[in-house]
Amino acid sequence: MRMPQGLVIGGTGMLAGTVRGFSARGWDLVVPSRRRPRFATDGENVRWVRGEWDFPAELAAAVAREATAPFGLLVAWVHTPHRDGVLKAVQPLLAPDAPVIEVWSSASQDPLATLPPAVLDHPTHRVVLGYQRSGRSARWLTTTEISEGVLAAALAALAGAPPAVREVGVLRPWPPGR
Repeated sequence: MRMPQGLVIGGTGMLAGTVRGFSARGWDLVVPSRRRPRFATDGENVRWVRGEWDFPAELAAAVAREATAPFGLLVAWVHTPHRDGVLKAVQPLLAPDAPVIEVWSSASQDPLATLPPAVLDHPTHRVVLGYQRSGRSARWLTTTEISEGVLAAALAALAGAPPAVREVGVLRPWPPGR
């Protein structure tokens, strides 16, 4: 039986736990990034490829060389100036009904207020990252909290949940100076 195949763009940093979560569930993953990640990706069912957001066609070509079938899932944490180009470049590699999970954050303003429309004609789920309250102070989400939130959203999308915005942490009120 062939394992489902997923593409995780931005999966070598704060989404490393999401990659591990899908890998543990038997997914075959391709994870592009500029530099080889510090955590081990190559092996059982996770393959790293060199790819830079500044060069979306080259990134997509490197990913395509590792694909064994159309990708059944795209998880993407791509910053705004590169988002459209990167997503459009990898779109031909996706299965027609593959859900897209876009991850959004902001250090300066409420990310819900600046969420742009979906780029791809795929069921697009958005994970919007906020902060956590701790007494009278606030802190950013941990890598584990981010990875678990993105994994939960992706699993819900794969189970057939309609496209939605999923908030991880607290988003309102957005704290001044964040």
